[in-house]
Amino acid sequence: MGAHGAFVKGAKSHPSTAVVLGVPVDDVTVEEAVDIVDELIEASRASGTVHQVATVNADFVVNALLDPSLLEILQRTSLAIPDGMPLVWGSRMFGTPLRQRTTGVDLLPAIIERAAQRGHRVVLFGAAPGIAARAADELSERYPGAEVQGIEAGTVSADGEIADSVLGELIAAAPDVVGVALGNPKQERWILRNATTVGPGVYIGIGGTLDFLTGVTSRAPTWMQERGLEWLHRAGSEPSRLAMRYARDIRMFCPAVLRQAWEGRRIGAAIAPVVETSEGDTTVRLLGPLPFARPEPTVTVALGVGRPVVIDASALRRFDNVTMSAIAGLVRAGRRAGVPVRAVGCSSDAVGEVAATYAALLASGAPVVPRA
Repeated sequence: MGAHGAFVKGAKSHPSTAVVLGVPVDDVTVEEAVDIVDELIEASRASGTVHQVATVNADFVVNALLDPSLLEILQRTSLAIPDGMPLVWGSRMFGTPLRQRTTGVDLLPAIIERAAQRGHRVVLFGAAPGIAARAADELSERYPGAEVQGIEAGTVSADGEIADSVLGELIAAAPDVVGVALGNPKQERWILRNATTVGPGVYIGIGGTLDFLTGVTSRAPTWMQERGLEWLHRAGSEPSRLAMRYARDIRMFCPAVLRQAWEGRRIGAAIAPVVETSEGDTTVRLLGPLPFARPEPTVTVALGVGRPVVIDASALRRFDNVTMSAIAGLVRAGRRAGVPVRAVGCSSDAVGEVAATYAALLASGAPVVPRA
């Protein structure tokens, strides 16, 4: 686990988190993400809940800047992988560095390989006609024993509505994992609208992953991927569809990242929080900016035994990027563990302009009680 921005140390399900323009992005490798998905599947089976996973890139973040309802969906995910080098670069500027880019194209096959070992059922849903079934066949052949099924999406409305017959087919499949290939933001809205109806499991927005896996769309050369230039390759391959989108993303993403880096900069020395444990809950009292490394064994124990956690931020006068990332990581750890985590004492003055989105992030974990 990375050292920054996390209260919880030593648990696979509690990675560090960077907050990029209000969108939480978890610091995970492919292997770590697969481990977390495994844990979420077991939690879903045990509790009958659903978990949403996002493969976040700069376009997701820009779409969320323009649409508060999409921002809220991304803030409520159980896991968000950094599927784009601009997120990695931005996180380094914030002092909450993500170690690497982790792509959906790499994640999905790894999940299916693990599914073959664990007996998990996987459904690939969406993409162009015939692509989901083709991808399912190819991945089943690649990973013997994997239960992978492709299901056509048919017509999907902007808010995720689909035909009852398609919904019935998904329910009958009883999947543990659903890869939803409808593109952002439609796939995120589809998951929000339909996951509970389909049933417990892990729902992952995978965008154009199936096109890449079946060879319909070619990936950039490795050297371009390693240098964060895959977007340039894609724009050149599909200029009519992607060139304008990438131009918009660059125009909006870059200035906003610079603004967050400046407004969320560390001011003053870090101060360790006070952690108090009672029979009812564990309270984390923030006395000032959090240190760069913030492992808290007491909070780990609280999450492990299902004890609610309260983050008391009433003493803070502002949130810097490191402190907010630490809080975001704790909120998300609670969501994965099914443990209530709530923040109290958060004032609009403390979050500042860069993070009017920060206040929404806290609210996404549990109610935020404003300071009187």
